[in-house]
Amino acid sequence: ADMTARPIFTENIGNARADDGGGRVAQALLNRELNEDRPVARAVGHQQNYNATQTTHRKQNRPMKTFVNQNIPDQLHNARLLIENTQASAAILAIMLKFGYTAADFTAAHLIYQKALDASKLAAAEGGSAELGTADFQKAMATARGRFADFGRIARGIFKGDKPSISALGLDKRRPRAIAKFIDAAEKLYDLSKLTPAMTQKIKKRCDDQWLSEARGEVEQLKVARNLQKSLDGGAQDATAAQTAALNSLVEWCVEYIAVARVALKKTPQTLEKLGIAVRNSRSKAQIQGVRKAAATRRLNREKKAATISKAA
Repeated sequence: ADMTARPIFTENIGNARADDGGGRVAQALLNRELNEDRPVARAVGHQQNYNATQTTHRKQNRPMKTFVNQNIPDQLHNARLLIENTQASAAILAIMLKFGYTAADFTAAHLIYQKALDASKLAAAEGGSAELGTADFQKAMATARGRFADFGRIARGIFKGDKPSISALGLDKRRPRAIAKFIDAAEKLYDLSKLTPAMTQKIKKRCDDQWLSEARGEVEQLKVARNLQKSLDGGAQDATAAQTAALNSLVEWCVEYIAVARVALKKTPQTLEKLGIAVRNSRSKAQIQGVRKAAATRRLNREKKAATISKAA
């Protein structure tokens, strides 16, 4: 059965849903297209990364501008609308056959669409996992830094004025901000094996073995969380790259088909609208402004010419 047609392939598609909560509409479409029951914020967030990769393509291939400017959920929905509504209409298939589009072409196009949809699902899943990994890492980092600061305050109180002892603990420098350097500093701080027995005794009087064991455990948890975050981020980046490639292929096919369909079906505008291709019945705002500007320029040129002739006379 035909899908509900929506006029979406227009020159001003970038502002298509600016007045009806674009973010909410995009999210709802994404949930529907990806068959998800809950929002997947990461997938929508990847739209910025995806759009960034299209900058060069927009400049090199201007006809693709309107489709590329759509968000990912809309691209998937509109491509499906275009392909499946064509396949469902024998009349459209007969007309498009005259322009070299066979039933096999639309079957292949649907496979391109499915590949893009699958890639978007994977990017959403990998992106969500990466966000969770980042949250876990940030939590582990905050915990480890808090324990490090607490131990530093205690140690400085114990060895106040004892610069050699402070230096032996690595507390004579500012706490490192870089993750790798912080982990090294924390491991050095909690390693009492290189300290003198007197220093060790003073520290354990205020921080017992259980406290120190917990501190070392938090550093290990931070290392694990950091490695996991890197792995998940790498997977999300790979999935996004695959999504971008699949969407590029889908967009290229749709833009070419739309250009041909506008010519093939121009005598039946209602058929174009059935495919989601808007039919303009009047001049656009930009066209009207262009005509007015041209008329104003011609009038100004005539006035200048008349003024020049008058001075010459």
